[in-house]
Amino acid sequence: MTTVPIAVAPTGTEARPAHCPPPGPGVCDLWLVPVRRREEWDALLGEAERRRLADLPDGPVRDVFRTSRGAQRLILARYLGTAPGAVEPARECGHCADPRHGRPHLPGGSVDFSVSHTDRWLLLAVVGVG
Repeated sequence: MTTVPIAVAPTGTEARPAHCPPPGPGVCDLWLVPVRRREEWDALLGEAERRRLADLPDGPVRDVFRTSRGAQRLILARYLGTAPGAVEPARECGHCADPRHGRPHLPGGSVDFSVSHTDRWLLLAVVGVG
């Protein structure tokens, strides 16, 4: 299991994190991230995510959303060898193709992932594709 504190560059979008190879067959990397107020992570979010964040009430719900979306971009950027701002998980539903709900995934990516959270912790599981 990999448990790491997450840090972000001042702007959150230009820094390229250290590259991690995708997990091998039968391996799942787990990333445990504490949910906190991280307003500096707003720079990591896409325009639609920032609009949704602004509509959420201040407090734990907003903190979970920001931590989840920011951590997904920061952690997946390590596997993709790119800047966090360049990571754009898709979220369309596999049953109805609605982009407002559905399991997040990276179309054509070299990794697959799953996210779970409580109001205090976020767990991101990453596996290799193929």
